[in-house]
Amino acid sequence: MRRRLPNISGVQSVEFFRVRLLSLNNEQIAEMLDKMHDEVRAFEDELMELAWAMRGMSLNEVYASSPSQRASIATMYKKHLELTKDSGLPFF
Repeated sequence: MRRRLPNISGVQSVEFFRVRLLSLNNEQIAEMLDKMHDEVRAFEDELMELAWAMRGMSLNEVYASSPSQRASIATMYKKHLELTKDSGLPFF
């Protein structure tokens, strides 16, 4: 009998990931892992940029923020950047 995993963050996707891997050949798995690595790297770059831009927020706080919070921070950052450019004041 299959045991159902508890619904905690990421656990449900583990089973899907395993099933998906079993249906792929080695080349497809390598491509998928490369794509996932690129996505993780882009995510880390975004977090570092937000932590730098906020200047009062630690990297741990940025990691702990939700995707919607990060989107709000990024939007606010872009607005402030545009306002600063328009005003001619130094931003950095």
